[in-house]
Amino acid sequence: FERLDSIVARHGATRVIDDAYLVVLGDNPNTTPPGGVKALAKVMLKIAEEILEAGEKVRTTSGEGESLNIQIGIASGDVYSAVAGIKLGYFTYFGQAVREAVFAAVKGHPHCVHVTEHFVELLGAPREDFA
Repeated sequence: FERLDSIVARHGATRVIDDAYLVVLGDNPNTTPPGGVKALAKVMLKIAEEILEAGEKVRTTSGEGESLNIQIGIASGDVYSAVAGIKLGYFTYFGQAVREAVFAAVKGHPHCVHVTEHFVELLGAPREDFA
């Protein structure tokens, strides 16, 4: 995860390992880029693009040495954070936007970035740009 962590850190986002590699952007006003949610959306797309590129450079040790099978889901909206667990607590994020992003990634195709309709609306881009 070192390569992915460096991409995420360079863009001022937060990474949390849960059931998947989770990136949250906009949770810290000190690292939020100027320009509001549209700027955050553009940065998140850049992070996703760089993660896909990094995944292409890493080869698996089994079979033909294929690149990593990375599936990315992006959603926008409110998220909540907490320390979960009693005995071995861990920091995590949860909420509708997290569920939507995970669903988009799991149901999507490898080596692609899958975004929700709400995320596309935030960008103000034509839907065709995301086909």
